[in-house]
Amino acid sequence: MRFLLLTLAASLIFYMPHDAAAQRLLSEVTLRYRVTVSSPGTNQPAAGFDSISYIISLKGGQSRTEMISSLGSESTIYDPRTASGYIIKEYGGTRLLINAGPEDWLGHNRTFHDLVFSTESGNFTVGSIQCKKGSARLPSGKMVTVLYDPAMVLPNYDYHLAFSGLKGLPVSFELEQGGLIYKYEMTSMSADPISYSRFQVPGKGYRILSYEELKKMGRDNK
Repeated sequence: MRFLLLTLAASLIFYMPHDAAAQRLLSEVTLRYRVTVSSPGTNQPAAGFDSISYIISLKGGQSRTEMISSLGSESTIYDPRTASGYIIKEYGGTRLLINAGPEDWLGHNRTFHDLVFSTESGNFTVGSIQCKKGSARLPSGKMVTVLYDPAMVLPNYDYHLAFSGLKGLPVSFELEQGGLIYKYEMTSMSADPISYSRFQVPGKGYRILSYEELKKMGRDNK
């Protein structure tokens, strides 16, 4: 019986699909991207958008993103236990903390909700990484294209709903937001342990707003 079980196990391993056998599930990871911003239809950088970096910290179901530029920073922290998140904005002396409940979080990311990616045939190289090319259509009809490494699976994809249906590591991608094209190119990946303090909401020194108040501020500034 023991010999039979070992033989069965060996046969299952032998017939395991290559992609599944080769995939590496990361338990925690820090990803860093270089971001360039341009106007649609041009390759020229948009004025006022220099030296932007995008940092993703993932640990199990916890996620934190940070967009850092010379003007300031914007961060999000997502808590899977409550399906809620926080948006943190720091520009000069202005420090805002916005509480986004489950409906707010979906609304904040609604443009990219439930995207279905189709993978093109062939391989694409970004630096030394062999990637696949995935494409998905937005509700507006525009396309989102991402070059991703299918050998790497992230701890979670809740940090950005655009990639909830993508089982791989986004290496290079473009997103259109606010009438501008943001191109993200991964510059480094670290699997070093991440402190849980990275996912804690900051305390004093912030003006606390609701998500509705944040949206009203955006409308008033237009």
